[in-house]
Amino acid sequence: MKSKKIISMLAAFAITASAAVSAYAYTDYNTDATETLSELKIMLGYEDGTFRPDNKITRAEMAAISVRAEYPFYAADGEIEKTIDGDTVTFKDITPSDWFYNQVKEGTILGIFNGYDQDTFGPNDTVTAAQLIKVCLNIPDYNFLVESSEPWYESWMDAAVKYGLIKEGEFTADQEVTRADVAELMYRALNMPMVRVVQGGHDYPPPHKVSTADDTPYQWLLGNNIIEWVH
Repeated sequence: MKSKKIISMLAAFAITASAAVSAYAYTDYNTDATETLSELKIMLGYEDGTFRPDNKITRAEMAAISVRAEYPFYAADGEIEKTIDGDTVTFKDITPSDWFYNQVKEGTILGIFNGYDQDTFGPNDTVTAAQLIKVCLNIPDYNFLVESSEPWYESWMDAAVKYGLIKEGEFTADQEVTRADVAELMYRALNMPMVRVVQGGHDYPPPHKVSTADDTPYQWLLGNNIIEWVH
């Protein structure tokens, strides 16, 4: 599944990189992050042409954004791949009629994010910096490099600083994040080297080579290297 994601991200980036002018110029806020994520349909603005960078973001919205980041090729086509047929969401505060149901289903099963417990996801709760950071580190598979801690977010915050996702003191764990924060950290996550785990003689995710002019193995959307963790 991850191999499909890598190849899809490269394909999507190749398409968008060829465009001379971005079609996504918002009236109130524009950065490299908003342009890239909008081009890939990972995170879009509003119909009135605004991005509203200071708006807070809900856990349901974050679920949708993070799953699109896992499947940018399908997001660019306007639909999210339904890869996990037959599985259901056990959270009692989410129903199949909710617009975010499939995104929460895929994201929790893939381990991008999780609920507060087996019954509660909190779709309307505002996302905190710690929650956002965990999602952003999970997408390029840095979860393999994060130790457990008490409280849970301490090791994730430390890892985010260690691997360059955030700067020391840039966020506090319980800080409510804005749309601008989400766009920036998701953009940074897509720039991070991807983790490849070598365990028991097997790779996860399997290494893949995408043909380029110099035959260089590109492993991520905006970067071209990996961190290999041998276990």
